[in-house]
Amino acid sequence: LFRSHYLYFLSGSKIRRAIHDFNQQEWFRGAIPVHKGGLGYCLHQLLKKHHCGIEMTFKHRNDINTLSKIGMHGLLILINRRGVDNSQLLLKKSKVDFINMGRLTSDLKIEIFIRRKSVLHIPIYVLDSLVRQKHAFEEIKMQTSVPNMLPPKLKSKKYYNSELVK
Repeated sequence: LFRSHYLYFLSGSKIRRAIHDFNQQEWFRGAIPVHKGGLGYCLHQLLKKHHCGIEMTFKHRNDINTLSKIGMHGLLILINRRGVDNSQLLLKKSKVDFINMGRLTSDLKIEIFIRRKSVLHIPIYVLDSLVRQKHAFEEIKMQTSVPNMLPPKLKSKKYYNSELVK
């Protein structure tokens, strides 16, 4: 289903205008919001939900860090292969920040390339177990005792409002 689709991450203040322009194109397939969980988590959820994988190509090793940043807000958009060139022109025209995340594949894995050299291969089931572990070790912290604090010093008022006295 998604083998001929490419994924882009959009961010910035002009996303609404860009999405409006994209909705009018036949090669635009959809947008997924990226929330406080971060880009990597949202990408994992997308791949898991649609039973697909992704091949990502970055120019520099440091570009991989964008996947682990928490609090990145924006949209993941799906583009049909026929519209890749047109979508990049439209993105530059709308002056929205974007990152080409890669091409969706039928293999259930994330494959990361740095300048055509494969540097990372992660099956989706490994990511599933990592996400489950992270949620299993989160603990709920409760206050079990009341700290000893001095009572606040309240000043009594010496003069009262005349209407209050009446």
